[in-house]
Amino acid sequence: MLISESRILSPAAFNGTTVSVDYASYLAQHDVVYNAPPLTGEQGMPIGDGDLGVMIWCPPGEIRMQVNKSDLWWENPYPRPGREQDWRLLSAGGLSIRTDPSPLVNIDRFEQRLNIYQGLVHLEASAPGGACTAQAWVPQIGGVLCVNYQDTMLKAKERYIELNAWRNAHAFAMNDRIGLIEKLPNLCYAMVCRLSGGNFKATLKDSTTARLEVSSPRGVRFTLYVGIAVSDPEHDPVALANARVEQAMRRGAELLLQDHRVYWRAFWQKSFLSLDSPDDSAKYLENLWYLYHYQLNSCSRGMYAPLANGGVWLTDRDTRPGEGVYRHSRTQPLYWPTFASNHLELASSYFETYMRMVPAAARQTQERFKTQGLRFPEAANRLGEEVAAPDNTRLQNLHATGLECAMLFWWCWQHTHDLDILRSRAYPLLKACVKFYMERAARTPAGQVALFDASGENPDAPVSIRELAGLHFCLKALLEASDFLETDEEEAPRWREFLESLPEYPADPATGIWIEADGGKEQPENAASEMSPVFPSGLVGIGSAEYTRAVRTFLHGGREHNQFGWSRDAIIAARLGLRETVSELLLQHVEKFQIFPQGFFHCLRKSAIEPDDHIPYLDPLGILATALNEMCVQGHDGTIRIFPALPPGWNGTFMLRTAGGFLVMAQTYKASPLWVAVMSLTGSRCQIYNPWEEMTRVLDGRLEIMRSRERVLSFPTEVRRVYVLEPYSRSLSRMPRIRLSGRRNSSTKHLGRRQIGLP
Repeated sequence: MLISESRILSPAAFNGTTVSVDYASYLAQHDVVYNAPPLTGEQGMPIGDGDLGVMIWCPPGEIRMQVNKSDLWWENPYPRPGREQDWRLLSAGGLSIRTDPSPLVNIDRFEQRLNIYQGLVHLEASAPGGACTAQAWVPQIGGVLCVNYQDTMLKAKERYIELNAWRNAHAFAMNDRIGLIEKLPNLCYAMVCRLSGGNFKATLKDSTTARLEVSSPRGVRFTLYVGIAVSDPEHDPVALANARVEQAMRRGAELLLQDHRVYWRAFWQKSFLSLDSPDDSAKYLENLWYLYHYQLNSCSRGMYAPLANGGVWLTDRDTRPGEGVYRHSRTQPLYWPTFASNHLELASSYFETYMRMVPAAARQTQERFKTQGLRFPEAANRLGEEVAAPDNTRLQNLHATGLECAMLFWWCWQHTHDLDILRSRAYPLLKACVKFYMERAARTPAGQVALFDASGENPDAPVSIRELAGLHFCLKALLEASDFLETDEEEAPRWREFLESLPEYPADPATGIWIEADGGKEQPENAASEMSPVFPSGLVGIGSAEYTRAVRTFLHGGREHNQFGWSRDAIIAARLGLRETVSELLLQHVEKFQIFPQGFFHCLRKSAIEPDDHIPYLDPLGILATALNEMCVQGHDGTIRIFPALPPGWNGTFMLRTAGGFLVMAQTYKASPLWVAVMSLTGSRCQIYNPWEEMTRVLDGRLEIMRSRERVLSFPTEVRRVYVLEPYSRSLSRMPRIRLSGRRNSSTKHLGRRQIGLP
């Protein structure tokens, strides 16, 4: 993995403030609770280990699960350009627990809870004939699903666990286990299911259905272990799945669950967010922030980044809109929140996925553009090959993808100061993506750079603002990296001259607002490309020379905000410090797109889930989480801002990470920060805008290291030291100590027409 767990420091030793957090009770208020059975798959609750994802729901009389895997790819041996169905990410199979009569029919009481602090689903149901409980989780040993099940149905005629295959998979039953196996053109996979506890026998219902029949005269209690393995055609996936199940059974459910809880407890302690508003809307958004990090941790720790169109959360066999294709403009929002939330380990799958694409992308760049530079396709299969149809000019002519990909690698370096990431990943990508443009650019008679239009044919056409912003960012990063690494000194003057010769951002002569040039060819489906200098490039923001123009463009540019789930308007409003606008856009974002009761979003505006369009999209929730981070803290330009866009009337407490490698904790009340604490993770010099318009002290423990009224405070730091900022007139030592906790959720939450939970 690109970013190891050891590089993500736990803030357990974070001290010197007035706040401590009881994470267990605080996160319990954000559990998702169903007080009625989720009858359909799109209402299901997700669990996963980052690679293996399972959705759980309860049709009448059963507990149903669909098992999905992040590397279960089907690829046509004879693909055609533009035929996206030639690349698919499949589901592994279905699993059911059934009892007849069932405690899930004629229900007296029901609760299904997604416990996000412990990373599991717990279910309880009772009916006139008895009751049942189930607890499901995916342990951290990898490739195994565990389910503890118990019922008290004294007159049950039959109980069984059923494994269902589809496509060309085959079911098998032998001795004490059942399973599925399938050979695909490029790989094989298998599922193996075993029980611990109870009397049972393995049977084969038909070629696609296997059962473990369980008998007990007085109810039953057992643990179900399901192992899943994917292998190349030369190896035996059944043996590997068997080995995973046996390893889990040797460890035992109790210890597996104990280890699982320890892992999730450590995960949550890496960051924190608490928001309050008079109408409780902030708490609803906060709930979604935690749910987003829960589901990303459950689906983004495998070999491949999750697909934005459903990830590993399918429930209708293999149904997925858009099939197994990466759209970078839809993939990168999944990872924007991970930098601030101190969960860069979750971005490893993104970085590794796109690094594997480099050879194919470079080869296609050479073939199509006759350049040694690098262009990432906007739409690519897992290998990095362009999958857009030749006549799809909108996708074929998007070229800024590589710049924005390199941008995320640079962000990773900024937040970690990991030299290996800089030398082996960020710097080579920056060079290659900039080279693509430098080798193709023309020059005006005055020497100014003339970029080709999106089609690559007309150097006299107005340039794309998205490409210009990406080039500005990447050239500046490249020059900084070259200087830091003391390499490519002979290239640096060429890069600097190219940067200085770039044209200005295209603007409307009458109004002065930025416009996306060339008919919007560089604008993927209302992605706010004209605001690229603000986000993701971060070149224009609060206090910059172009700030007024950026605000005017955003508010009066004529583009509808939040038109799609992937619209990044709330992030841009936060970057610009538009406090009232950001809250309006966040609430509108939820109202339009959060249609699933477990907190998942759709990418299109819908009033309810539609039967033929019921797959969740992951990027809208990533955009919401990013906007919440940005309104609490910003440090992308090297200077930290505290609560730069917190809406009026809101209060907040956070612990988030910034560029430069700082873990920042702060609390505000009635629009004024009470205190700020900074833990240095890299030993960099800290620059932070003075949170108060008065004398401010900086403390290292009890030692005052700085006292200043300056607008920007700057002080040296040491690794893992905590520096507390407080107004001179209000010492932190005189403030009461607070322990943040919460009340365990037991019901459905509402925000307008939207809800988290089932009543």
